[in-house]
Amino acid sequence: MTMRRSTTVLFSIALGLLARGAPAADAPAADEAAELAALLDTLEEVTEIATRNRMNTDYVPGMVTVLRGEELESRGIATVWQALGLVSGVEITRNNFGEPLVLMRGVGQTLHSGNLKVMLNSVPMNNDLNGYAPGVMQLPVAMVERIEVYRGPGSALYGEYAYAGVVNVVTRQEGQGVYLRFDSHDSAGGGGYASWRSPSGKLKLFGDLSRWSGDGSRIDSGPDAFTTTGYSYAPGPIDDREGDGVAILGAEFNGFRLLSQYTRMEHGPWFGRSALPPPDPLAIGVTRHHTLSLDKGWALADDLDLQTRLYHQAFSDDSPEVVLVPPGYPTRIPPSLPAPPPGAPVPLAPPEGVVNQRSSDLRRSGAEASLTWDGWTDHQWLFGLGYARSEVTGSSYAENGATILPYNARTAGLPEGADRKLVSATVQDQWRIGERLELTGGIHYDDYSDVGDSITPRLAAVWRHDDRHLFKGQYAEAFRPPTFGELFDGTRNGRRLRPETLRSLELSYIYRVSDTRFQLTVFNTELQDLISEVAGPDRYRNLGEIRQRGAEAEWERRFAANWRLGANLSFLDSVDRPTGKPVGGSARWLANVTLDGRLAPEWQLSARLNHVGDRAGWPGGGTAPLDDYTTVSLGLSRFDLGAKGGTLRFGVENLFDDEVQALATVDTYRGNLTQPGRSGWLQYSYAIP
Repeated sequence: MTMRRSTTVLFSIALGLLARGAPAADAPAADEAAELAALLDTLEEVTEIATRNRMNTDYVPGMVTVLRGEELESRGIATVWQALGLVSGVEITRNNFGEPLVLMRGVGQTLHSGNLKVMLNSVPMNNDLNGYAPGVMQLPVAMVERIEVYRGPGSALYGEYAYAGVVNVVTRQEGQGVYLRFDSHDSAGGGGYASWRSPSGKLKLFGDLSRWSGDGSRIDSGPDAFTTTGYSYAPGPIDDREGDGVAILGAEFNGFRLLSQYTRMEHGPWFGRSALPPPDPLAIGVTRHHTLSLDKGWALADDLDLQTRLYHQAFSDDSPEVVLVPPGYPTRIPPSLPAPPPGAPVPLAPPEGVVNQRSSDLRRSGAEASLTWDGWTDHQWLFGLGYARSEVTGSSYAENGATILPYNARTAGLPEGADRKLVSATVQDQWRIGERLELTGGIHYDDYSDVGDSITPRLAAVWRHDDRHLFKGQYAEAFRPPTFGELFDGTRNGRRLRPETLRSLELSYIYRVSDTRFQLTVFNTELQDLISEVAGPDRYRNLGEIRQRGAEAEWERRFAANWRLGANLSFLDSVDRPTGKPVGGSARWLANVTLDGRLAPEWQLSARLNHVGDRAGWPGGGTAPLDDYTTVSLGLSRFDLGAKGGTLRFGVENLFDDEVQALATVDTYRGNLTQPGRSGWLQYSYAIP
C-alpha cells in the first residue's frame, strides 16, 4: 500500500473529527479543560534520564521522549520494542533469528551488539555476552507506567552501551490491576500488578507479573543460501514462536529500595542464520535475566545527597537449535562463505546435516555511588563512582545433540572463567546562568581490564528565549565496549578489540503553547572503529566507519476537548565511509502519525500510521535493497465495561497488510526477511479501585 493512500485514510479521520468538534453548548468549557490538561501534562512530564536530576523533558539537555503506558495500550502496542517505533528517528526491525532490534538514528543494523543502554526501573539490563537486553524489549506495555527515551550519545552520564541512546522502562508501582490479551497467531497473555503501603507510610511493597506466548505466523521464508544447491528446506514456513515472562518484586523502607527483576524470553530460530529450519520444530531458545539490586539514599546535608547501589545479575542464553548445514549437503562450508584455498582440506558434513546450539551463562556484580551537591550558587554538581565484575560461568556448544568440548577453531565458543573488571567515574556540572540559560558539562571515564579505557565528554546548552521558544545545543561522545561474544568468537580467542566510538553534534528548536508543540532537531554524527563481522578465522575486527547527517521534526496539537494529533518525520543520510555507499538497512525517511481521542465519554479511538522509507542492502550486493512500507493501525477502547475500572480494547495492526521486510544477514537470504503481516488483537484490563 502506498504512503499517499495510508496517509489519506488517517488524515480523513482527523479532518472529520476536527469538523465535528465538540458539542456546541459545551465548547468553551471543553476547550478550557483541554488547554488546562495540556498545560498540566507539560508541567508533569519530568524525567531523570538526561541529567539524573528531575527536570521537565523540554528543559533537559539532549532529546528526550516520554511514552505513557495507557496511551500505548489504547494504540494497540503490545511490547516495549513496538512502542519505541513511535519515537522520531527510531526504526524497529528484526534479524535472521527474530531478535528485536532498535535502530536509533540509523545506528544498530550494522552493529553486532546492542546500541542502546537499556534500563528497567533505572537498573541497567545490558549483558556483556552480546550487549542486548531482549527481555526488556519484549516486556508487555500493560505492565508499563512510562518509557523514557534519550536520543543521542549518553556515555558521558551512563557509560557503557549508552552509544546511540538510553531507554528506561518504568513499570507500574502504584495501584492494583490485571489484564488479558489475545493476538493473532494463537498469541495470548496476561498479568497483573499490585502495591501496598503500611499505615505509617514508611513501608511500600509492589510487584508486577506477566506471561505471554505465541505459536508464530509461519509465514513463507523465501529462498535461503542453500536453495539453489537443492539441499534446503526453503522456501517454507519460518519458526517464529516466541514468548516472554516477567516477575518484578520491590520493597521500599526508610530510603532503602530492594528490587528483584526477572525476565524470560523464548523464541524459535525464525529464518535461521543461512538455512531455514525444518518443518518439524527444533528446540526453542530461552534467555533468562535476573537482577537483584539494593538502593539507598542519604541526605547528608541540605545541599548534599548521596545515592548508592549494590547489584547482582545472572544472565543465561540458550540459543534455539539452528541448521548450519541441511541434510545431504556435502561440506560444512555454507555457500555464503568462501571456499578453502586450492589444496586445503575441505571439512565434510555428516549425511544428516549439522544442527547446532550454543549456551552461555554470565554473572555480574557491582557497586555504584553518586553524590549530588548544589551548595555553589547556580550550580549543581554530580560525582559518581562505579565498580563491576563480569564472569562467564558456563558455556557449551552442541552439534546434532552432542556437546563438543573443549572448544576449538571450528566451534569458537566462550571459555568458562573469562572475566572483565570495570572501574568508572563521572563528573557533571549543571550551571544556570541567569533565568534563561543553562549549561551542562560532564565527563565519564571507564577502565576495563580487558579492552583498555575510554573517556567520553559532553557539553550542552539550553536557552529559554521566552515561555514559547527554546533552543538546545549539544556536543557529546559515546563508546561501546566489545562484548565477550565478539572477543571470543574466532580462532584467536580473547584477541584485543577496541571499543566503538561515536561523536555527535546536534541543535534543536522547540516551540510550545498550551495546545501545540513543535520541535526540530538537526545532527551530525561520526561513528568509528565499528566492530564488523568478516569472513576468516577472526570473525570480528575494528573496520567500520560511518558518517551520518540528519534532521527530525516533531509536532503535536490538541483540539476539541479530548483529541490529540501528532506527527514526526525524520531524514537520515548515512554513508559507509570505506565504500562511500549508503549504510545497509538504514532508512532515509521515517514518519509516524498518531490520532487519539474520545468518540464518546466511554469510547476512545486511536489510529497510527508508520512509514519506513527505502533502505539499501549490504554494500557489495549481499542482499537486495528493501522497498519502503507504510502500515496503518486502528484501536478502540471501551471504558468502565463490566465494572468501573474495566476497559475493553481491540483493534487491527497493519490494516492494509502492506509487506514489511527486514534486512537479512549478508549473503544468507538475498531477498531479505518478510515479516508477519496484518493481525488483530483484543485486551481486557481491570484497574481495581
